[in-house]
Amino acid sequence: MPMEVSWYDDAQTIIICTGEGHWTWEEFDDGSVRAVEMMHTVDHRVDLIYDRKPGSYPPRGNGLPHYRVALQRMPEHSGMHVFVGSMNYIIQITMNLFFRMYGRAVDPEMAGRFLVADSVEGAIALIENDRAAAAVLSND
Repeated sequence: MPMEVSWYDDAQTIIICTGEGHWTWEEFDDGSVRAVEMMHTVDHRVDLIYDRKPGSYPPRGNGLPHYRVALQRMPEHSGMHVFVGSMNYIIQITMNLFFRMYGRAVDPEMAGRFLVADSVEGAIALIENDRAAAAVLSND
């Protein structure tokens, strides 16, 4: 299956979305709905990791409208969105373009919650650092 969505940890605080091979926008949309359904089963912060394996390619066509709908579905307790993959530069350009086009329509604060990492372990470290910073702020 080219798109898999599952809990990364037993505490159900991180969802990992793994893309392999060629996938369709319909599969992306289905994965997005699945992640949101999973998030609605808990009431605490849930971070997301998007791990595009080598050889994983998005379908042809404009994906920005699909990304917009996916983000509009996200519940308020969604946290970081960390993208992992060999195409970090292209991912960063796409994110910048997305937030220029749709950022205000989605959530102006959301842009700061989207990061790129070189590995799943790097994504976990970014999430842990953000959680630690959020804990310090909530204690002030």
